[in-house]
Amino acid sequence: MKPDAVKIEGLHQPLRIYQVSDTHLQEYDSSDPLLSPAWKANPKPHLSSDNSTLVTTHLERAQAGHADLILFCGDLVHFPSKENRRLLLKLLDTCPIPVWTVPGNHDWFYPGQDGWEELRTKQLPWLSPLFGEPSSHWVRSIGGLRVLGLDNSTYFLTQEQTTFLEAELAKPSPLLLMMHIPL
Repeated sequence: MKPDAVKIEGLHQPLRIYQVSDTHLQEYDSSDPLLSPAWKANPKPHLSSDNSTLVTTHLERAQAGHADLILFCGDLVHFPSKENRRLLLKLLDTCPIPVWTVPGNHDWFYPGQDGWEELRTKQLPWLSPLFGEPSSHWVRSIGGLRVLGLDNSTYFLTQEQTTFLEAELAKPSPLLLMMHIPL
């Protein structure tokens, strides 16, 4: 895999960033009550049955390429099962490279289920070890680059997020915007 290079004025040092999205990990415990209706509504046969290997491969490639940072831009999982959460935390906790994440719609939503806002309200706090607090918007720095994470997994930004984004854009240092759904 040949890395793409982008020159950004104002960085303190060269940075290698490995960006991934839509790994759609599909591990589950059969005791999960929301899983069966979700699979019936949206089985996604085109997804790999071994997405945990895909996640592991990405982490290994980032390490082999001497990445300074890994960005997971949403849909790490296909549904928020306990087993997906457990496995992802295990994989990410053992990675020696900083991993920053933003949620995608599948990270908190069971496909085919009604009540998006209720599911989101329930699932995001439970998933906070993966996405941090607040998961809706944050800014972190590495090597002179500010990375701004926005949770737009509901297909829009809140007024609070927009205000935060505008304030960060007004600052003079380099900024990378990270979100799941393209603008």
